[in-house]
Amino acid sequence: MKSYLLTFLFITATILISEAQTVDVEYLNPKMGNETQYKFIRFGTSTESYAGLMWNNSDAYYGDGNDFSIFTYGDRDMTIRTGTGNFIVFPTSGGNFGVGITSPTAKLDVNGEIKSNALVKVANPENPMADLHLSWLNNTARIRIGGSGVGAENGLDIQSVGNQSLMRILHNGSIGIGTTNPGTWKLAVNGNIRAKEIKVETGW
Repeated sequence: MKSYLLTFLFITATILISEAQTVDVEYLNPKMGNETQYKFIRFGTSTESYAGLMWNNSDAYYGDGNDFSIFTYGDRDMTIRTGTGNFIVFPTSGGNFGVGITSPTAKLDVNGEIKSNALVKVANPENPMADLHLSWLNNTARIRIGGSGVGAENGLDIQSVGNQSLMRILHNGSIGIGTTNPGTWKLAVNGNIRAKEIKVETGW
């Protein structure tokens, strides 16, 4: 009698566990096995967009080979969320990357502070130039480094609203204050100068 009871309880428990962990192979589609299959798990249906996880070490059908991928299909974005308001999003269009923002408009768009303990380098391979923008309310200040076109002329330019140059240090070491062209002078100032003491000497 005990053996029948134990058998019944075992079968019942197995059924309950099976129902609690039922997986439809149409939604969970592990591609493991022979060389005609791919090593990934996808979620969705054959007619709907789906996402998946993939480890690919033999071909580049869904990846680049020798890679691990987390991917989506159709017009679906991919997000990593750790809590309310804390998320990272990879939108489908533009290849942009957003942190704390759902619609990034640049390759890296961060809604919040950014901290770095190393050099931040920005460059255009066709025309090397780096811009650092500092904004406050409706006013904008800019420090522009590099560039052979309008701007610092391979030097450093401090600008105000409307790209107006306040001080420019050229690549040859000349400095212009209130002027973008110091000419042959090491220091050219377009405006009044007030100083407590100025010493002029030759024979440097």
